[in-house]
Formats: sequence, structure tokens, C-alpha cells
Amino acid sequence: MARKLRELAGPDGDDATLMDSVCQSAHQIWQAGLGAFATAQGQGEALFGKLVERGASVQKRIEDSTGHALPAPPAGAMAGSWEKLEKVFEQRVGRALHSLGVPTREDIQALTRQIEALNQAISRLPTGAHISPDALVQTAKRAAPAVRARRTARAADAVASAPAARKKPRTPGAA
Repeated sequence: MARKLRELAGPDGDDATLMDSVCQSAHQIWQAGLGAFATAQGQGEALFGKLVERGASVQKRIEDSTGHALPAPPAGAMAGSWEKLEKVFEQRVGRALHSLGVPTREDIQALTRQIEALNQAISRLPTGAHISPDALVQTAKRAAPAVRARRTARAADAVASAPAARKKPRTPGAA
């Protein structure tokens, strides 16, 4: 990474070129994260549409085989059930996206804060100040464990707060 930054700076080691290159890379990383978020969001809507179609197909087969229409669930019962279903769906989609490495809203917000901090730090640099590419790489390496630790802690919290699938023990003679 340091060698690539030195190459971008050119043979004369122009700091302005290096800073422009670093800022451009940070902006591209930001755009990639937004693109991943939009892709995940779009695929979630497509998945929901497929599930609705599949559910309608199953309902029609049941109704055709039994000769009776399935009753609609009571309106009052659906409010609480719908909220539970939404929560379970969001948790499962979140876990799936996390396992695919798709950044969460918190990840994007953390990146935004880091970019803002970098921009402020860059703006405070005196004109003509030299920052070695190695120093930039070392700064990034120091920040990486903290980001990983926050992400791991969030994943552990999500797993701990997810309701465990528990089955009630069957009693002999119970139907």
C-alpha cells in the first residue's frame, strides 16, 4: 500500500498529488459502500415479491386440494404478529448481509465520521507539510482493529438479542 501511495505521489513526492489520491480513494470507498447498500436494498424488495408469489401459489394449491378457501387471519391478531415477523425478517436479513460483508448503516456512519475526521486533519495541516505514505498506512492499521472490534461487538449483540428457537417439551398423552 505504501509503495502504491509513493507511486501515486510521483518521482518528486508531491504531497498535493498524494493527498488528492487519498481523498479520491476515500470517496470511491464511500461510493462503493453506498452501492452495496442500494444493491442489498433492491434485492430485498425482489426477494419479498418472490415470497409473496410463492405464498399465493401454496395458498391456491391448499385451497384446490381441500376445496375450501383459507380463512383470513383476524385483524387484531395480525398487528402483533406482523411486527414480530418484520423483526425476525430484519434480523435474518441483517445476519445474511453481515455474513456477505455488506456494510451496515452503522458501518457507513462510522466511515463518514472517519472521512470527516480525515478531512479536518488534512485541513489543519500546514501548507507544504510532508506526510510519508508509511505514516498514512500506519494510521490506517491502527484504526482497523477498532473498526473490527466494533463490528464484532455488534454481531455478538445481535446474536445475543435474537430470540432462541426453543421447543416446548411434549408431555406424554398430550395431543
